[in-house]
Amino acid sequence: MVKIYYFQYKGNISAFILQSKITRIMKLTSLLLFLSIGLAWASNSYAQKAILSMNMTNRTVFDVLEEIETRTDFHFFYNSKIIDIHRTVSVNVKDKSVFTILDQIFKNSNVAYKVVDKDIILSANEASGILQDRRRITGVVKDKSTGEPVIGVNVLVKGSTNGTITDIDGRFSLEVSSSDILSVSYIGYMSQEITVSNKEVIDVDLQEDSTSLDEVVVVGFGTQKKVNLTGSVSALSTKDIGKLKVTQTSQLLSGMVSGINVTQGSGQPGADQSSVTIRGLGTFSSAGNSPLVLVDGLSSSLDNVNANDIESISVLKDAASASIYGTRAANGVILIETKKGKEGKARITYQGNFGFSRPSETPKIVDSWVYAEMYNEALINGGGSLQYTADEIAKFKSGEDPDNYPNKRHYDDLINSGSGFQTNHYLGLTGGTEKNSYMFSLSYLNQKGIVAETNYQRYNVMFNASSKLRDNFKVNVKFSGQKGDSNQPTAVDSSAPEGVEGLISYAIKVPNTIAGKRRMVIMVIRRDLQLKVGWTASLSLRMMMWTLLPVPILNGIY
Repeated sequence: MVKIYYFQYKGNISAFILQSKITRIMKLTSLLLFLSIGLAWASNSYAQKAILSMNMTNRTVFDVLEEIETRTDFHFFYNSKIIDIHRTVSVNVKDKSVFTILDQIFKNSNVAYKVVDKDIILSANEASGILQDRRRITGVVKDKSTGEPVIGVNVLVKGSTNGTITDIDGRFSLEVSSSDILSVSYIGYMSQEITVSNKEVIDVDLQEDSTSLDEVVVVGFGTQKKVNLTGSVSALSTKDIGKLKVTQTSQLLSGMVSGINVTQGSGQPGADQSSVTIRGLGTFSSAGNSPLVLVDGLSSSLDNVNANDIESISVLKDAASASIYGTRAANGVILIETKKGKEGKARITYQGNFGFSRPSETPKIVDSWVYAEMYNEALINGGGSLQYTADEIAKFKSGEDPDNYPNKRHYDDLINSGSGFQTNHYLGLTGGTEKNSYMFSLSYLNQKGIVAETNYQRYNVMFNASSKLRDNFKVNVKFSGQKGDSNQPTAVDSSAPEGVEGLISYAIKVPNTIAGKRRMVIMVIRRDLQLKVGWTASLSLRMMMWTLLPVPILNGIY
């Protein structure tokens, strides 16, 4: 028997369809809500189960977050402009959850965190007064003397990276808080610091820094003020030079002048000069790629001048110098002006310093028994027979017979055999009258190397005098001398390079299974004497104009 059922629906069919869709949507929403609650419970459950023990003192927030990411499956997301990740904190917990650690490092701050799955989102707490206090301020920066707007002025919140620059009308806009301090700076103007407080508009009047703009810079064709320079010229003054304690003048330029690469090839006493290149290599010929160096108008070397005798250093870096010195200036020009006598009573100046030199990093040498085992392994891999027996290796390790089975570290003993002590002394005498002035100096340098019997002694003398014979005629006379004595050991092995560098490389090659003898070295002595004499005369057809005419009389090395 077949039963047939009839259904009859009286009403609006569209309403029935709509009711059916709503029912399905409600079921789907309930399912998603249930899954979300389950995921949130799983996230919080994992965070509660992620137990850590941490002991970090005076570390940044970034370091702590990075440590949590390393030791758990959590990942942090934040805006570094809002969250201060460089703030120093200390965490000392044992068997605590991630929540406890986060509560501790963000205590008394405006940072809130939210856990989504295994991601932790850090944000600023909107209820914090610090966030509510932030607002946008505007202002105009003008030249105090002319009243004209200044373009490109740096406006920066002190101690942060939040900043901007002024537009073509000198205007700026910046988001700040009341406690912020604005730092306003521009080349050629004196910097200013302004506290924001409750100000909505901050207008700034910049005053010219006449000290930096009026500074006189030596260029190839005389002297100019910085404000009038059009070429690329960098300068070091006596004040800058006095801050540095160097043994060679070429070391003065390291990190002090932009666009210059200074490379020190050796730390050996007397051979620690540096090579200098300006804006890369300008030539590839046999003439070399070193810049042209002029000391008081005469061609010389950087290291022939005592750093204490230098008044100023100017570096000509662009092609403008070639118009004066020609092809010799293809790699740049370094102009050195030495100190001269000053009008007044005789004045004596003394400067002295001392220090010690040590290698910044040394290679690690393995023990003799480790060397013997590795040497045997190399011989076996090459199809050879063993060099050291197991009994000999055991004797190397026990140290019972150091004469026949030593653990001698030749390299360590060599580089620690010298004191590395160095001292530098300078004595200067200046004085003169309105028409006559003089400057006399003596200096002494004594360097002892980190290798025994390695030392360098240098004596410098300089005399600089000027006499104004007439109102339009002036004569300058200069004498400088340098004497150096250099001692260094060398290896007896003819295959090793000569000098202390060859000895060091030889010491690394000698196995520490050999006791070694001091007779491996002999002494090499080098002496050099340099004398320079020159004079310059200046003659003017007009009373107030001077033209420098360098005339070398004697300029050589003997």
